[in-house]
Amino acid sequence: MQKEQEIIDSSIKLAEKWQNRASELVSDFDREFYVKMNKMLEHPEDKALLIELMDQCFRAQSNDRVANQIIFLLEKHGMAHFFTTKDKTLLWLFQNFGKFLPNLSVPMFVKQIREDTKTVVIKGEDEPFNKHLVMRKNEGTRVNINLIGEVVLGEEEAQERMEKYMKALENPNIDYISIKISTIFSQIIALDFDHTVDVLVDKLTKIYRQAQKYPYEAADGTKSNKFINLDMEEYRDLDITVEVFKKTLEKEEFKDFY
Repeated sequence: MQKEQEIIDSSIKLAEKWQNRASELVSDFDREFYVKMNKMLEHPEDKALLIELMDQCFRAQSNDRVANQIIFLLEKHGMAHFFTTKDKTLLWLFQNFGKFLPNLSVPMFVKQIREDTKTVVIKGEDEPFNKHLVMRKNEGTRVNINLIGEVVLGEEEAQERMEKYMKALENPNIDYISIKISTIFSQIIALDFDHTVDVLVDKLTKIYRQAQKYPYEAADGTKSNKFINLDMEEYRDLDITVEVFKKTLEKEEFKDFY
């Protein structure tokens, strides 16, 4: 019992040491970000606005369509409590003037969002993305790449997502990606269990083959197949996800897959 208490006390001291160090390293940007997030969590309606903005506004290719959707959501939910005075001013300008110049205002809107989320969302352009990955690799830190995007709306989108996963696995600086079955197949139907599993096994097989084809070389020169993290999402898809995972890795070609 005494030994257990010593372990508990030691763990508490270590956690306190880490937290104190983390607090010392917090930048002014991080502090401002934390304040905004805390305000958002205090107002559930603000979360609804943010989620809808992220999920609905940037699927369209037309800046005019994006501008219309942004304005619709702002009118539907109103100004969020976590918006700063600067944010509210920019959004007011967008509502009243930016909507008439969508090809100018929408890229500026997107740029501002990317700036606000730069600590949690890595820029996807090749140069800044690979620069970040090389820095993490040199310090011995693994990075789990999770491509932004949720449930796909059709097989055309699903194919586009498959291609993004395959391209990511070609990148020599990536050794770990997360995928969701709902992003590679748009027709997941629990009542059509066997067919759904067969289609997903075929798609997942292609992804695992790609992970084998382009092994990852660590800073010390050792090579390994790239890690595929199969995300769990909705509980209703649990049995399908598990079955797809098992049937794919039961294949002879993956018997040595780590």
